[in-house]
Amino acid sequence: MHNRMMRVIVSGECSTWCQVWSGILQGSVLGPLLFLIFVNDLPDWITSNIGMFADDTKIWTKIVGKEEKLQKDLDNLSKWSEKWLLQFNPEKCVGILGITLTLITACNRKGSNGGWR
Repeated sequence: MHNRMMRVIVSGECSTWCQVWSGILQGSVLGPLLFLIFVNDLPDWITSNIGMFADDTKIWTKIVGKEEKLQKDLDNLSKWSEKWLLQFNPEKCVGILGITLTLITACNRKGSNGGWR
């Protein structure tokens, strides 16, 4: 798909034509299928958990100590995007930190003398 042009029409008013450098034709029957084929190898680059739906991808992992697994996966995502010339939209990239704490509670029990120990 070379030399593609696009314009936007809103309420009968047309924008000027501009060249499209990348992407998959929207509104086509093959568009979603071609995109899925295009991103199909993405999980091969990741060692963390990965979930993909349409054009959304989420990765997550449990981090213990100074583990750098997640950072390596983010670096690999960057290499993947460079290889396939598919840039991530930084405005849509969100990091969410979830922290799970294990609480240890001391349970006092009543001693034989009736007091708490």
